[in-house]
Amino acid sequence: MVFEGFVPTAKLVNGKAYSIISDHLGTPILAIDSDGMEVWNRQLDIYGRVKRKIKASSLGDDVRPFIPFLYQGQYYDFETKLAYNRFRYYSPTGAYISQDPIGLAGGNPTLYGYVKDSNWWVDVFGLDCIKNKQEGLRREDTLRRILEEIHGKDRVLTERTLLDANGNKVTHRGTGRRIDFIILDDKGNAIKSYEVTSKTSNKVPQITKENAIRANGGTFVKDKNGNLVDISNVPTQIIRIR
Repeated sequence: MVFEGFVPTAKLVNGKAYSIISDHLGTPILAIDSDGMEVWNRQLDIYGRVKRKIKASSLGDDVRPFIPFLYQGQYYDFETKLAYNRFRYYSPTGAYISQDPIGLAGGNPTLYGYVKDSNWWVDVFGLDCIKNKQEGLRREDTLRRILEEIHGKDRVLTERTLLDANGNKVTHRGTGRRIDFIILDDKGNAIKSYEVTSKTSNKVPQITKENAIRANGGTFVKDKNGNLVDISNVPTQIIRIR
């Protein structure tokens, strides 16, 4: 499996590559082969139970799930019918089978509850619930406005993909990396690099991936005019916003 954070993005089976498409919460919903043909499709209900699943005959007759992931961070155990969620197990009936290890601090509706609203929230580690894409966009917008006020709009680059010296995208295990914000000085040189996230989000996988891409030559981004900007001496700083 290939992951972007905790979201599976690709799978290699017997020399064949499959791309995995997920919804706004990071839940896998579709897989396509190298020819662009759909080979797997799945829908979950609001509790994480499989409501509908289609699997192409080309994938064989293995009874185990082709994509064994439910909600983001959950690995489905075919034998126990439970989802491993790092710190505890989740039942697709809509609740965990054990209490939250951090108690009420997790912010879940009950000590056994999953999240407040499974349409918008996730609990990647089985500890605390966080709003996913919606809250991420809010944090990015908050920091963007602050940075533009300090440095000026023209000197703030957003969502910049790491490239090599020739302008080609550099990947690690099949996927690239985008940095939330790059700050330029008045000469167009990079002086700051920022990644914005929540107070509790684990960014180690993303930073580890970024370091690997940088080590492979991915130390450039493009400015608003398409010119390459060297960020090799500008480490990314994590900014945490509630």
